Amino acid sequence: MKYLIYDTERKCELRSDKVPFPEPNVQSGGRFTVSEAEIRKLVEQVFSIGVQYKCQRSYISVQMHGHLLRGADGMMSDYISWRDSSGDTDDRLLREIGFDRRGTSLKKNLPYVKLWKDREVLSGAELYTLGSYITFLLTGKNITHVTDGCASGFYDAETLEGDGLGGLKLPILKDEISAVGDFRGMELYTPMGDHQISYLGSGAGESAYLVNIGTATQVSCLAGRGYPTGAYEMRPYFRKGLRLLTMSGLTGGDRLFQGDGKSELLDEIMDAVRMLPEKSEVVFGGGGSRQVYTYMHEELERRGISSRLLETNIGMEGLKMIADDKKIEAGTMLSEIGFTNFPIILKNTGMDFFIIDCEHGAFDFTVLSSLIVKAKLAGIRAIIRLGDNRRELITKFADAGATGFLLPMTNCVGDIKEVVKYAKYSPV
Repeated sequence: MKYLIYDTERKCELRSDKVPFPEPNVQSGGRFTVSEAEIRKLVEQVFSIGVQYKCQRSYISVQMHGHLLRGADGMMSDYISWRDSSGDTDDRLLREIGFDRRGTSLKKNLPYVKLWKDREVLSGAELYTLGSYITFLLTGKNITHVTDGCASGFYDAETLEGDGLGGLKLPILKDEISAVGDFRGMELYTPMGDHQISYLGSGAGESAYLVNIGTATQVSCLAGRGYPTGAYEMRPYFRKGLRLLTMSGLTGGDRLFQGDGKSELLDEIMDAVRMLPEKSEVVFGGGGSRQVYTYMHEELERRGISSRLLETNIGMEGLKMIADDKKIEAGTMLSEIGFTNFPIILKNTGMDFFIIDCEHGAFDFTVLSSLIVKAKLAGIRAIIRLGDNRRELITKFADAGATGFLLPMTNCVGDIKEVVKYAKYSPV
């Protein structure tokens, strides 16, 4: 489980690390489970680090195709991993379901397939993806994003309608990345599928194929919804109107790290390039890419296909892009009302900030400092509209905890430089 503490204002990483995921319980028949209790401890441990750093927001990317099940008696199962291949795909009724419309394909590791045989006794039970379970642990809400939820096989990727298999309660599915609750003051956003996040972070966009090499490998590219189905999955993506066409389950890191499977993976990549829409290049990302890139690059060049290796952690880059996404924010000006609980009222109305007018407003420093402190406690930003750019004013407001400054009557760059000089603290 990897985490990154990221400063969105300065665009810098404050801390990054990884914590080992609990050891799996591998059984006969393709069963592959992980202790729910151990996962719960790990989630608490990692998100408590975010609390220590006073993070305001948390964005989550999760492995897809795994699930947990809470029975009608309230008992929670262990996590049934995406690596669990115990599902039976031979049932004729199962084969008649259009999984391409669900943003996935019929395969043994699909939660829908693994629970199909138990559909007569699922009434009253509740399904959790790994993403929605993390959300549930931290906020009490079983909710996730379409990029994670559709990998379970239970949802129509277009309408988001769920197929509850005989009364099974499903996670709430969102097609937007939005706040769903908070954990000790840190706002949590809808968990997203790791494949889509990695694709976003790769920068492949609509012009390239991404070869994402992890425990397994995927080859994928973006195309419009109207593109015909084929030997690939049409996974939902963040931009409406686009699907992530994906060939998954290809030769992956398990074999590649042992020096085996390179030529097999090359053949699979070439098959994918022939079947998927035409793109200008192949980009390699994921933890196993460096291991095989030199070989792949040379072989692809012989076939007239350009390629490049991504040096960054594309999953983390994708999350940073989501965190940096600019959103329209609402605020108001405060000029006349000296009621120091006013920031709490504004926060409760959904405002993101307010501007305290110290150019025309009649506030003394006692009221101003109280407004700023209440704003910090309420979690809303207090911006000071200055009368001028004098040091003795700006340092008082900055020491009180103002979020930012607005300087009216600005005539040149030097006017603003004075504000910056007095408002910021070393080493910024």
